[in-house]
Amino acid sequence: MSDRAESDRIAALVEDYRAGFATLDADRLSSIWDRDYDVIYCPIELPVALRGWEQINAYYERATNHFRTVLRMEIADLTISVLDDLAIAFFTWEFEAELRDSTAPFRTAGRNTFVFRKRREGWKGIHYHESSIHP
Repeated sequence: MSDRAESDRIAALVEDYRAGFATLDADRLSSIWDRDYDVIYCPIELPVALRGWEQINAYYERATNHFRTVLRMEIADLTISVLDDLAIAFFTWEFEAELRDSTAPFRTAGRNTFVFRKRREGWKGIHYHESSIHP
C-alpha cells in the first residue's frame, strides 16, 4: 500500500479525533486507540500522563460530559509521517465550547503529536502528547 493511502488512513483517524470532540462523542474518541498496547495520553490540563486504554476511555467520558455544547473544534497544519508500521501525526487545534456549569465560553488551543501503529485491523493510536498554544 502506498504511503499516500496510509497517510489518508491516519488523516481519517485525526478526523475521528476532531469530530469526536466536536460532537462530544466519547465512543468515537475511544475507538482511535489500540486497546492491546500500553498507550499513553498527555493532555495539557493534567499534571501526569494517562496510561492504558481504561484511563484514556475514562478521560474521554469525563471530558465529553464536562461541556454542554461545542461551538468550534478545528484542526490545522496536519503533517503525517509514515514509517513502516508506525505513523506520526502533528497538528494544531482550536477548541471552543460551553461548560455545563458556566455560561462563559471555554476556549483553548494546542498542538499535538499523535503516534499510531499499524495492526492487522488497521491503524490505532498508541501515544498522544499535546501542549498549549497561548494566543
